[in-house]
Amino acid sequence: MTTAPPGRLATALAALLLASAASADKLYRWVDEQGNVHFGDRPPGEARAEDLSGKLAPVNSADATSARSRNSSGDASLQRDYQENQRRQRLKQQQESRRACALARNRLRILQGPVALVDGNGEEIRMSERERQRRAKELEREITRLCGQ
Repeated sequence: MTTAPPGRLATALAALLLASAASADKLYRWVDEQGNVHFGDRPPGEARAEDLSGKLAPVNSADATSARSRNSSGDASLQRDYQENQRRQRLKQQQESRRACALARNRLRILQGPVALVDGNGEEIRMSERERQRRAKELEREITRLCGQ
């Protein structure tokens, strides 16, 4: 069995997608939480989608310029959605980093005091002073990495 070269496969896939989009009654465009742009014949349940039906015009026509200017308001809306999603992702990453930082600091505080560790079964975990110091140094490096201090 022979396979098509990657270029031909990509061209065939693009043609198939364009043909199916052209034959669909509706066409929607949306940006997901990761900032990826998607197109589909049905709007997603989890994101705000722009209805592109009737807004698309041939690219190689005299009317293409006027069609692009009509679509610019939709592009601005999607750009705002993309930027908002990016902002949310940055905030989420900052919150996760703060939590990890606080957890590492708490673990270090525990190791710096008198150590009496207990496992999940209530059994005491024995740790030498050398091991305690090694773990404390590891946590200090982790705090520097996570907390920037």
